[in-house]
Amino acid sequence: MVKRCVVGSCNNSNKTGHSTHFFPKEERIRRQWINFVQIKRADFLEPTEHSIICGAHFANECFEDDGMVKMGLKDKRSNLKTGSVPTIQPQRPKALPEARKRTMKSEEKEIPATASQTPGKRSRTSRAVHKLSVSRVSKPM
Repeated sequence: MVKRCVVGSCNNSNKTGHSTHFFPKEERIRRQWINFVQIKRADFLEPTEHSIICGAHFANECFEDDGMVKMGLKDKRSNLKTGSVPTIQPQRPKALPEARKRTMKSEEKEIPATASQTPGKRSRTSRAVHKLSVSRVSKPM
C-alpha cells in the first residue's frame, strides 16, 4: 500500500524512496505535527491512523544515528528520535517559463480563418516559402 505524505504541496511517498512516519501518540508532539501540516493545509483537522509525514520534512538532527546509512549500506534515514517535530516545508513549485505559458495560451485560442486562409488557397508567405523549397529541391547539385 502506498503511503503518501499529508503535507500540502508534497508528493513524496514510500514508493518514491522517502521514509514515512506516523503521527505520534503523545498529545503535545502530535499537536505540533498537526500545526505543521495546517500551515499549508488549513483543511487538515486530525490525522487518521494512516496519515504520515515523510522524512523530507525533518532536519537531520531529528533522526537517530544509523551506522548503516553512514556506511552507505542503506539509503534512507528511517528512525526518528522521540519528540521530533517536522520543520521543513516543501518548496513552492516553480512557475512555468514565459515561453511555455505563451505556447499554452496560444494552443487554447481558436484562430478564425480569414479569406486568405480558406482551404485550398495559400497565403503569399506560404506560396513564397513553397516556391523556395521547390526550387531548392529541383536544382541539381
